[in-house]
Amino acid sequence: MRPVWLAGVALLVLLAGCAGGSRSGTPAPPTTADATALRVKVHALEADQCQRVDARTVYPECGRYVTEVAGTVGTLRSQLSGQPAAGDALARLQSGVSAYQSRGCDGPAAPADECAAALTTLRTALAQAGSALPGG
Repeated sequence: MRPVWLAGVALLVLLAGCAGGSRSGTPAPPTTADATALRVKVHALEADQCQRVDARTVYPECGRYVTEVAGTVGTLRSQLSGQPAAGDALARLQSGVSAYQSRGCDGPAAPADECAAALTTLRTALAQAGSALPGG
């Protein structure tokens, strides 16, 4: 009888822990700490060689950089919601990321002109989105 009782208590504790989560489907609004961390991340990305060196030269080495930028797009969207000009920059940022990744620009047979153009689009859009951040 005791093992059944212990299993029941363990189940109740587990369920109680799950009940403490978010009660709505709406994510919490971004905080000042989120904005500060995002500014730091964007500034770090802007200092990368993939942001600064000629796109035609550096694009084959930028797979990880583009992955980092891709992982930042959603956070940028949440921080910049309600800013129409930022929305355009974010759309171009996503477009540059998608173009770079879909063309395999970090691979050996990547089309140089298309990859350089994708990287250039991404770089310009990241700079514009970064400057739209509060305190940016």
